[in-house]
Amino acid sequence: MLDYQLDTAMIQWMELNAKMMLRKLHEVLRKKNKKDWFHVFLTMFILLHNLEVVYQSQEEYANLYGNAVRTPLITFCV
Repeated sequence: MLDYQLDTAMIQWMELNAKMMLRKLHEVLRKKNKKDWFHVFLTMFILLHNLEVVYQSQEEYANLYGNAVRTPLITFCV
């Protein structure tokens, strides 16, 4: 029970912070300031790498439990 509560709290925290971070990234991109290119690149790299790791984990889970259908288990992509 405690594990579920911690997971739920952490997921809610991550969703809130993800929205805030994406909002800030969008603001930086709209400014089109050349000085911010490294911050944008690094943020995009980290986000895409994280997506790759999560997708790989979901694919391993699906293969482990015999998911015959090759559909992505991730329903939200940035």
